[in-house]
Amino acid sequence: MTNIQVTMVYGPMLVMVISLMVLAAIKHIGKNLAFNFFFYAFMVLCWLFNELTYFNTQDIQLARFLYDMKLPFVAFTALGVLMYVLRFYGLEGYYSGPVVACLSVCPLMTTLLAVTSSSHELIRTGFSIVLTSPFHIAAGSRGPWFWVHAGYCYVLILISLFAALAKHGSLPRHFKLTSWVLITGMSISLVLNCMDVLGLINITVDFALVGVTVCTAFMYAATRQNQGMDFINRARVGVFNDLADGMLILDYDRNVRGFNDAGRRSMVDCGLDDATGSFDQVLHTAAMAAHTVEVSDDVEGGTDYYIEERAYNIREKPIRDNRQRVIGAFVIVLDVTDNRKLIRQLEKDAGMDARTGLHNRMHMDAMLRQLDSPEHYPLAVISGDMNGLKQVNDTYGHQQGDVLLRLGADILASVCPPSASIGRMGGDEFLVLIPYYTEANAQALEQDF
Repeated sequence: MTNIQVTMVYGPMLVMVISLMVLAAIKHIGKNLAFNFFFYAFMVLCWLFNELTYFNTQDIQLARFLYDMKLPFVAFTALGVLMYVLRFYGLEGYYSGPVVACLSVCPLMTTLLAVTSSSHELIRTGFSIVLTSPFHIAAGSRGPWFWVHAGYCYVLILISLFAALAKHGSLPRHFKLTSWVLITGMSISLVLNCMDVLGLINITVDFALVGVTVCTAFMYAATRQNQGMDFINRARVGVFNDLADGMLILDYDRNVRGFNDAGRRSMVDCGLDDATGSFDQVLHTAAMAAHTVEVSDDVEGGTDYYIEERAYNIREKPIRDNRQRVIGAFVIVLDVTDNRKLIRQLEKDAGMDARTGLHNRMHMDAMLRQLDSPEHYPLAVISGDMNGLKQVNDTYGHQQGDVLLRLGADILASVCPPSASIGRMGGDEFLVLIPYYTEANAQALEQDF
């Protein structure tokens, strides 16, 4: 192909990449991917500009320089693909600052060697530009660093593709189309690159460059679609962190992989400053800190841990994949102190007379049935009423009558032994049940009343 024909191929590609970058800037595509997309697209743009300049210069020295100067852009493009994929699939934790710095060593070294390529043969051996018009012809062999550079690029692209394929299966169904767009773009780029390096396509156009340019379009489409996915993910994270209930996420091996703000506070309140690692160890620590542990009869009711003055309920729910296989769990941590106090109070109130604080009729009837058996004999049963209650109610009002009832209840409670069950049966009637109490003792107690 002549220089003009190659320009007619690369020119529209250059315009397309510039247009995609402009559109991305105007439409403010997914903020979490914006930097990675622009970095990748800029490297492709530099690669295209370098090639267009190479094919349109008649200066042999400049052509010699530009021929190798595309290699740094190739290397940085491969690095851009990896960073984009890791960010796209939420794996950015794998490329921290030190990791990116290490991965940048090879492209930077390639840049240095490309700039000084005329003074060594590490990239090309016996290399020269034979012809510049009407088309460019270069002669020479690839040097040792070229293969280091090529290996670096292919390793990064393959890691990117394998990471995308590995994460694709675990994505929610409505996110998989976006993932397929990205995987398709990378696959096309990889295939065209391999065909170019292996010499399966014997034309002047750099099909590796065509592949990464096509990938730029697919990457732009994936980034646009990811914008909606990013919004949903951010919304989920926001809702997760704003939940009043504490939440912990466990993996398949029951290790804590994350928690929301309420979950972190609950763990600290439980005395667990570090809630990471094995969740079973977390439970063991909570059990050691609790003065009481109550396991619910209901499997889904969880376990209550009473730590100092507070009560915490911890329960687990399985996380399942599309085949209903358990792949982890989420844990709900609730501060149930008020709830448990209310339950205790209701249980107490269910058998208590509200006016006097004594047992009510229902409780006393149940106690009488329970104690009316030989193992509790002798059983003292003392009943009586309060004289004058009706007159006090009629004369001074029921509020003063209630005061009289409470006074009578206090007298009964102060006189009766600890084993006695004392209750108000209704109105002014009271009943006292005392197991293992003789008739003589009961008569003496009656006199005390």
